[in-house]
Amino acid sequence: MPANVNLCLPTFPQGIVVESLTAVGGRLTSRLVESGPFHLLATAVGRVIAAFETAENREAVLRMPLPAATPFTRNDSATLAGELALVRERGYATIDREHVETVSGFAVPLFRAGGTPAGAIGFARPGPLDEEFVQQHVTVARESADRISWELGWRSGQAARLS
Repeated sequence: MPANVNLCLPTFPQGIVVESLTAVGGRLTSRLVESGPFHLLATAVGRVIAAFETAENREAVLRMPLPAATPFTRNDSATLAGELALVRERGYATIDREHVETVSGFAVPLFRAGGTPAGAIGFARPGPLDEEFVQQHVTVARESADRISWELGWRSGQAARLS
């Protein structure tokens, strides 16, 4: 189970986390936060937003210097450009201790009516990236994000309206 679920909104070319959900003692707790602004490429929520931005906006974000926050931070623009293409292909982004040395996870995008990112939902846990953890949760995360995006006006063959 994810240790933390965060809702991120873009404030292009940066992002802010506005809500954080945590399971504590079998109960889900929510707290409104305003964490940021941060460089979109520094986190999984930011990378998934940047990946689905317009090509012009992606290029602008890639030109912004990304300081190394941890020894694991990937900040080479060519590497990150390739990663953003992979994110668009698979539909989610991952991070491996790059922003906070003790946290890894993945994020899925939320879309608005025009198909541009309205935000992202990130799933974080302590320790290095665990591909099994990602694969175990990413399908449900994408389905949930599709339902939220549908309510935001995004129409896709994959989204199903909730009754």
